[in-house]
Amino acid sequence: MRLQEGSIEFCHTVYPSSPVFMQIKLVLVFTAVLFQLGNAHGGVHVISELTDPAFLLAGAVVAEDAVVYIAGNGVAAVNVSNPTQPELLVSLRHPLLFGCGGLHIYRSADEGNLRLAVTCSSTDTLMLIDVENPRELKVLGTISDFVVLSRAADVVVKGNLAFVAVPGAASVVSFDITSEASPVHLSSIKLSGADSVSLLDDAHLVVASERGRRVSTLSFSPHGVLFKIGSIKDERFDGVISILKHGTLYLDFTFVISAANGGTFAVLNTTSQSRPSIVTAMQASVRLARPAATLKNEGKYDELGVSYIDAGWAPYGHKSILGATGMVLIENLIYIVGNTAGTISVMDVSDPSKPRIIRELNDARLIGAANICAANYDQESISLDGVLQILVAAVPSTGKLVLLKDTVERLSIQSAEL
Repeated sequence: MRLQEGSIEFCHTVYPSSPVFMQIKLVLVFTAVLFQLGNAHGGVHVISELTDPAFLLAGAVVAEDAVVYIAGNGVAAVNVSNPTQPELLVSLRHPLLFGCGGLHIYRSADEGNLRLAVTCSSTDTLMLIDVENPRELKVLGTISDFVVLSRAADVVVKGNLAFVAVPGAASVVSFDITSEASPVHLSSIKLSGADSVSLLDDAHLVVASERGRRVSTLSFSPHGVLFKIGSIKDERFDGVISILKHGTLYLDFTFVISAANGGTFAVLNTTSQSRPSIVTAMQASVRLARPAATLKNEGKYDELGVSYIDAGWAPYGHKSILGATGMVLIENLIYIVGNTAGTISVMDVSDPSKPRIIRELNDARLIGAANICAANYDQESISLDGVLQILVAAVPSTGKLVLLKDTVERLSIQSAEL
């Protein structure tokens, strides 16, 4: 049987038996197009920029297909179907859209229409926006409360429930958004702090506290009632910036980045919601367990004494995550943006217990970047050979969107006979 290219072809030949010998020959032929995922071939590159006042003070960025939404002082929509020529579609201004740093894209529970939930810390606001037509954004409903939503920082939506992380009140707050024009406050739960929130599964949340150096797990009922069921406190969560949970991949794990140790990436096992635990962590700052001269002679780090990218896995000295501010997960890869030196790190989490930075980019245009997302593009009309992913980073200090491509290089077909 002959299999298609990219598969394995087995050719089994049995020679006739004889009194002298029986010869069996097994030929195993691999025919595959290989991809180079390292730095030597392919990599992350800036392909375009878009500058507009709408991107100044941008605090959050998300994408749906080829449209990117940016929240800051207003909400903007950008078409990146041609990532070499991004197009600003619309910029929505509103008196309550100031200091917006939480952004979640979802579909309405009733008719499945595309929506944005936005939180704005400067106005203590949760706003719901109709983005079914990305050229015409419409405000559906808002709720502002300087007590309940004090410095509202982040938001996620599940069905007809919205959950908001509220650092000013050190709490997570739930809202019924069945009536999008008038969200209703349902429940609040007090924690040591609440700066970032993500869905853990259909009935649980995971919440990060910068002030409390803590990650907590919560359960919620169909009516939005919240209960704390577990937490973990660790110095590596100091200054937690973002927490990420993927709904279908890596079901046992939650990913966290924080400002601790110059920039920290941590993997949590959240299988047991009552007892989350740290699986591993990587940090930007250097803390060598053995004398520097010994490690240098062994090639464990570069001349600056901080890069382990070519020496296998190590927990310290990953300068590319210095100032980590945002991340996005695509299959087995996490892209982390570091705003201190302007870096993108590509983290392979195929083995979550030992994540590896497999390639990285340093570009001054990314200095001060606030967040990053992944977007689709029109592959039928735009030819971008070897592109693995299109990424979009928001740089609020310069009012720019920076578009990048992560590429892989196609290598020769190989065969092997055993």
